[in-house]
Amino acid sequence: MDVFHNCETMKSGSLANVEKAIVLGTGGHARALIATANLIGRYELMGILDRTGPTPGETIMGLPVIGLWNDLWQLRGMGITSAYLALGNNATRREMFQRCEESGLKLPALVHPSAFVDPTAHIGDGALVCGGAFIGPEVEIGKGVIVNTGSSVDHESIIEDFVTVSPGVVIAGRVVIGQNAFLGIGACISDNVSIGSGARVGAGAIALKDIPENVLVVGVPACIKSTDLS
Repeated sequence: MDVFHNCETMKSGSLANVEKAIVLGTGGHARALIATANLIGRYELMGILDRTGPTPGETIMGLPVIGLWNDLWQLRGMGITSAYLALGNNATRREMFQRCEESGLKLPALVHPSAFVDPTAHIGDGALVCGGAFIGPEVEIGKGVIVNTGSSVDHESIIEDFVTVSPGVVIAGRVVIGQNAFLGIGACISDNVSIGSGARVGAGAIALKDIPENVLVVGVPACIKSTDLS
């Protein structure tokens, strides 16, 4: 794939004095991320890189798919300074976060304009906070975290790196979610509960007590269904 040719073609209409960014990933999550980035307007999106490369004429929300993930190392030489990770899989997001850093690209956080983020909260690099989300006081959101549409994270909770919080999740105060965990749609985590790294909380489950690492829990109250997800 001639990523140089494709990017140079796009640059001809680029905006002056606006930093340029690339999007990684072409799945459904790409749509939410691109929509958010366009609303914010901080970066000009130059195109999309995919694991397998583009098909002729392929676009997503008006952005062309211009190359492969392996083309990352070329981007700095073309004036592209930043990358957005439109990758729903936690492990893949972690891998590509590291590869972007090694390629010298910045990974800015994205917060949808309709989300509320308390001024005392911290949002890590490469995180995405989607529309209608609530991030309460003194919340820590780690690197590469996805806080999906309409989810809430209450006071003093800690969401470690590369966690996925699905739409409609409710996380009460002083909760700790370990890295690489996945919270399914509409899950609820009670106050002062810890969710272990790599754990998966099923859609609609209610976690009333601590959940170990690398297990799947489902139901109300949440109970272990599978172990050793590592």
